[in-house]
Amino acid sequence: MDRALRGLVLTSLILTTILAYIQFENKVLREEIDSLKDKISEITSEKKKLEDKVRQLLYEKRRIVNVTKELEDKLALIKSKYNELRQRCNILSDIVNLTKSEVYYNSFSISLSQREAWGDVFIIKYPGYLLINFTSTTNVVIEVRFWYKGNKIVYCYSGSRGSFITPVLPGNVIVEIFNPAMPWNYTAIASISFNITYYY
Repeated sequence: MDRALRGLVLTSLILTTILAYIQFENKVLREEIDSLKDKISEITSEKKKLEDKVRQLLYEKRRIVNVTKELEDKLALIKSKYNELRQRCNILSDIVNLTKSEVYYNSFSISLSQREAWGDVFIIKYPGYLLINFTSTTNVVIEVRFWYKGNKIVYCYSGSRGSFITPVLPGNVIVEIFNPAMPWNYTAIASISFNITYYY
């Protein structure tokens, strides 16, 4: 009996020791699991923060891209306006310096009988002047006339050849060439060749 009792006690001690070891190991495992859960929770929190930062950075990137495109569009518009204004400035500079010109007639020929006239009307857009060159077989009268603020302005030139300049202002300008010879002067038919150029 003593031997059986000792064996039972020994077995009980062994089982108690094993149980205590198992409980200790369970406690250690629970602590490790809790620690891992805390780490997982921390990592999850960091992951969420990083995802939020990534979303914020993506939003900022899209905003920057949109702002950049908007600025590029504005820059292109400004460049276009600048080029347009520069062209207009060059045109106005040419007008101020009277470097632009339009040829209305070049080596144009007409024939006028006695007391006969030829004329044309030109639409003048800017202040400038007309340069008229002509040659004629007889004396003729060249008249340039226009109206400005209700006043009639007339420039005349007579002769058989010549070159003269008349200032002009915006509006309709009439140029007329007249053969002043009397009807009985049958030899006074005027054969005329002329150039008319508008400078502005």
